[in-house]
Amino acid sequence: MNSRISAYIPCHNNAQTIKRCIQSIREQSIQVSELFVISDGSSDESVEVVTSLGVDLIELKKNYGRGYVRAKAMEHAKYEYVLCCDATLTLEQDFIKKALIHFSSENVGAVFGKVRLKVKHTAIDRWRSIYLFKEKEPPHLLHNISLLTGGAILKKEVTLKVGNYNQTLRRSEDHDLGLRLNNSGVDTISDSGITIWSFESNSILKTMERYWRWNHSETFTLKEYIQALIFSIRHMIKEDFKDRDFPRLFISLFYPHCMLFCHLYYSIVR
Repeated sequence: MNSRISAYIPCHNNAQTIKRCIQSIREQSIQVSELFVISDGSSDESVEVVTSLGVDLIELKKNYGRGYVRAKAMEHAKYEYVLCCDATLTLEQDFIKKALIHFSSENVGAVFGKVRLKVKHTAIDRWRSIYLFKEKEPPHLLHNISLLTGGAILKKEVTLKVGNYNQTLRRSEDHDLGLRLNNSGVDTISDSGITIWSFESNSILKTMERYWRWNHSETFTLKEYIQALIFSIRHMIKEDFKDRDFPRLFISLFYPHCMLFCHLYYSIVR
């Protein structure tokens, strides 16, 4: 298997984290053949940091959003295997090595790993670790499982064949592409044995927005709101109480109402 790999980092005002992200790609046990950053209208020092590290840069003068940037990256990449790592994340050293094993099957079009939180200083961090990143779940290898491209390798040819990322989508662009890949018979694999590290802490609002985007962004009906209420009581709060993590428990109480707020907000601004 020809394993020449293009790698890209989408960046929007990530000056504080992008150096670490670049280093994690450069330190892979299997080296990439191409690395570039797409700055999506960054107004901080991101461009200067990238330039100082000698990384190829595509600089967009305004913010177009995730769908546009990922689509442009897939078109720009020179090689068939395209690695993505978001600028706030890092990849374990054997990320590429482990992911490429799955491409021994020609039917596989994308492989992604599991995000884990490196530091857990606050109740919000602990909540993210358990309920957003699901770190307590047993190891898994899942097929036809949509797509999360924060840390992933995709085949360029099959991605472009199904229409590439939707350039108009600012969120859920990977979920949308994953559905089209799966519907066309292309396998997408989630391997929890491949680690993506998150170092940053988030506010409760950003955490909830991300949870909504990952789990509820297509629809959020009254029935789903009631289901979220039940889930928070029967599962989340029960788990929080068992761990005697009462600050985390209050976040779980807040969760279903925030999902409803996110749905109403994005229904208006969409």
